[in-house]
Amino acid sequence: MAKQSEHTGNTENTENTEKAGRRGRKPEGVKLVDKQAGSERAKQRLKVILQTLNGEITVAEACSEIGINESAFYKMRERFLAESVESLEPRKAGRKPREQDVDTDRQQFEQEIEDLASELHVARVKAELASEMPELFRDHDMDRYFAQGPEVKKKARKSSKKKKRSRRLQNRKRRS
Repeated sequence: MAKQSEHTGNTENTENTEKAGRRGRKPEGVKLVDKQAGSERAKQRLKVILQTLNGEITVAEACSEIGINESAFYKMRERFLAESVESLEPRKAGRKPREQDVDTDRQQFEQEIEDLASELHVARVKAELASEMPELFRDHDMDRYFAQGPEVKKKARKSSKKKKRSRRLQNRKRRS
C-alpha cells in the first residue's frame, strides 16, 4: 500500500515503515564500538556492558564471555555508567587553556621580576655609594644613568670606565 508523505510529498511504502517503526538509518548497536579507538579487550567489555543494558544477554553470560565474576562486572558497569554521565555534563564553551603556556608565562614573569629586583638593588647600592663617595660618581653621569633605560646604562658604564682609565693615565703621567 502506497502513501504520500505529508511533509515531503514523497510516496513511501507503509509496510516497510510500519515494520521498522522508525525512519532513517538502522541502529548499528554494539557495532559502533568497533569504530572507536581502544584495545580489543576494552571494546569487548563495552560491547558486553551495552548488551546487558539492552537485555540482549544476561549478566552471567556477559561474565563468562569476558572472564570475570559477577561482582567485578557490576563494579565495572557502575564505573562505566558513572563516567559516562560525568562526561555528558554541560561544560564551559571553548578550549581549556594550555598548562604549558601558563607555566612558561609564569616562569618568564618570575625571571623578569628577579632581574628587576637585582637591578633595583644595584641602583640603590650605587646611589648609596654616590652619596658617600661623590668623587667616584659625577652628578651628570648619575642623572643620566638613572633616568635612562638599559641601553644608556651600558653606555654610561662604558664611558665611565673610559673616563676612569684616562684619569689613571693622566695621574700616572703627572707622577712620572
